[in-house]
Amino acid sequence: MLKAKLEDGGVPDIFNYIHTNKAGGVLEVSSRRHIAKFLFKEGRLLLASSTSVDLRLSDILFAAGDVTPALISKAMEIHLKEFKKRRIGRILNEDCGVPKKTIQRALEALYVMITEEVFSWENGELTFDQEANPSDFGIDDSLLLDNGVETGQLLFTIASKTSG
Repeated sequence: MLKAKLEDGGVPDIFNYIHTNKAGGVLEVSSRRHIAKFLFKEGRLLLASSTSVDLRLSDILFAAGDVTPALISKAMEIHLKEFKKRRIGRILNEDCGVPKKTIQRALEALYVMITEEVFSWENGELTFDQEANPSDFGIDDSLLLDNGVETGQLLFTIASKTSG
């Protein structure tokens, strides 16, 4: 298990470690007010969540023109009728005909946004547990990217945005 203070290098350093070592595990990052969790497998980001990013999968799908408000409403209605047992993305795919590839593309965009936000955190701490069981963190497999985001590409993308 790796632990560090964000003030001593932070999230980009651990992402670089994960990329270089093709590492897998759960990274938890906390700042004063927010918590973020990332799941990696073989150096690829499969899932990201954060209390600091107030954006939902349906927002990204709508902004991209992939779903209509009526389709989102239908998915929400099903979600609530099922007492929130299935996630909206899964319902949009299974019940509303939104292709899985479209859901995956929107999830990737969301995870990149979360990563960019967390990279800006200056104070707090992180823990990277390579032995962690993802289910211990309440991770919903319907939110996992099939192929993940290559961590080196993610570092490059974020560096390009901050330097340009």
